[in-house]
Amino acid sequence: MTTNNELSEMDAYALRCIKACIREMRRNGMTPEDCDDLTQELFLKYLERKDGFDPARGSYKTFVSCLIRNRAASLLGQIRRTSARLPLCPLPCACKASPDDPAPEPSDAIEEPRAKSVDLTVEVRRVVGSLPARLRHVASRITTEPAIEIASEMGVSRHRVYQLVAQLRSAFTNAGLGPVGAQ
Repeated sequence: MTTNNELSEMDAYALRCIKACIREMRRNGMTPEDCDDLTQELFLKYLERKDGFDPARGSYKTFVSCLIRNRAASLLGQIRRTSARLPLCPLPCACKASPDDPAPEPSDAIEEPRAKSVDLTVEVRRVVGSLPARLRHVASRITTEPAIEIASEMGVSRHRVYQLVAQLRSAFTNAGLGPVGAQ
């Protein structure tokens, strides 16, 4: 049977492993809030599974390291799969609200008369019509479908879809239809 001091040492080792894992995730772009959530998830998994340690199968440090590393990889995979399913917008949002102001209504963001709106629609159609077939296909779907679904249907990687979206942005910017305020 283990004493409280041994459990505290074991828990401290688990925390060091978790913190090392979280540092690595921070370097790979995770937000502090996500890291806090992950720390809690990892420690909870450790507390749930620590009684399953069998000294005959290996050292405690190996058990804890593998447990935390595998759980972190699993959680990170879930996060990446979830974020990969979010739809992309081909042009960045023109509305940049400050934290103090409420988000502007879409009608507030565009203060152009109806005629200019029609002109814009014509220009967008002209640019899309001049694109190669593959870019036209991506342009027609990117605002409503996640990149991963487009990639799967086209038989390319998500990275390639992101490259195609960058080409779309370039085409619109070159046609004078870039983000509001960047012209």
